[in-house]
Amino acid sequence: MKSKIIFFISIGLLLFASCDPNKDLYDDLDALRPPYAEELSITLTDENYEDISSHWLELATNEADSALYTEIKTLHSFSATREAAILVPPLLADEYLALDSGSVIKVYYNYDHAHVFTDADMRELGDDDYTAIGGEVADSGFFFAAHPAEDYLPAALSSYFPSAAAEFRAVVKYKFGENSSSTNNVEILYQFDGTDWTIPENSHVLTADDYDSMGAPGNYDNFSSDATPEYYLPIFLTQKYPYATSKTQIDILYKYYGGGNKVISVSAFYDGDTWTIVEEKLDQFIHNGTDWVFDPTVKFSMQADDYIIIVDYIANHAELNVYKHEQYDTEYYYGASASYNNFDMRVSKRIDKDALNYLEGLTDDEIRDVIFERLSEAIPIMLTGKFAEAQPFSNGVPVYYEVTFNTYEPERHKYMVRCLCTEVGTFEFTEGPTLVE
Repeated sequence: MKSKIIFFISIGLLLFASCDPNKDLYDDLDALRPPYAEELSITLTDENYEDISSHWLELATNEADSALYTEIKTLHSFSATREAAILVPPLLADEYLALDSGSVIKVYYNYDHAHVFTDADMRELGDDDYTAIGGEVADSGFFFAAHPAEDYLPAALSSYFPSAAAEFRAVVKYKFGENSSSTNNVEILYQFDGTDWTIPENSHVLTADDYDSMGAPGNYDNFSSDATPEYYLPIFLTQKYPYATSKTQIDILYKYYGGGNKVISVSAFYDGDTWTIVEEKLDQFIHNGTDWVFDPTVKFSMQADDYIIIVDYIANHAELNVYKHEQYDTEYYYGASASYNNFDMRVSKRIDKDALNYLEGLTDDEIRDVIFERLSEAIPIMLTGKFAEAQPFSNGVPVYYEVTFNTYEPERHKYMVRCLCTEVGTFEFTEGPTLVE
């Protein structure tokens, strides 16, 4: 009897699997359903960084990658080596399953200049090292005031780190004192420039006294998730460097406990008001119909301050300055007006204000073509004035600028043009104008 029941259940399952009358209908409906697109802005949380770390650790194939992805979980940030452009898309795919082609997510995240040292970056001097140095250092087994470590370590570091490349950083731990019963363990940061080993300018290694001065970090002489460097270091630096000037940079070496002891160096920056070790950055990601991809495109709508850049350009031009209105923030070569926040595209106005007779003999249609062609010059001029330090690449991806602007024809319209940043602060018109409304 039992075998018959199993037989009939098996047949039933087979029929159900092979004869679903609605399967084709569901497939057709899925194919007809339009993509679900949204534009969102999010700020990554601690949990997001930990999820990102876990995802990439599962894919790591070597120790270097594992160390890099572990840093995300430790530091809750990205950097030049931990690139948000690469690391964020899988998180978006997991968190926003419903979003499809055309969706845009602007992601705010932490960015730092930190380096987490590994065993390969550190050296604790042993008896053999002091012996190799020789002299009184070898006799005592430690450094002291008459023979400081800085006099000997640069020559020895190349043997400690024979594969070091330029900009390689190392932490050396050694003994310092006046006699064998009163030595202290000291850590020092060195950097290799390709030829010589030097202590980085404006660097500081936190000492036990430093941790104590900060309160909670002094309990164990380290930072942790309960006593974060992001909170304590800016206060410490303000007190230690009360006369710091704007754009001052200090490299700080500290210890962090979180799933093990770690030694970390981080660049701290002073802007004239506060110290920062973690910056907030914004990157944009778009869904291309299959995956989330990094998109560094800059999108903005022109405002009065943008039109005035073009007006001022004409006003200061040796030949075209005759097109500048005598009273108003308006010029008639490109048609830019900061007074009205638009480009005046009227053919009649351009003919009337054609001071150098460039439009003489042209038909209205030909003049309209000239008016639109001049936009391909005007927008890059504005972009250069507005983004003088713009970079042509972001995470290896070319950076485009999509600019929306108003026109008066005399109907009011909006257009969009697209330009490519080709060099620092230099732009090339690539597409448009495209009518928006």
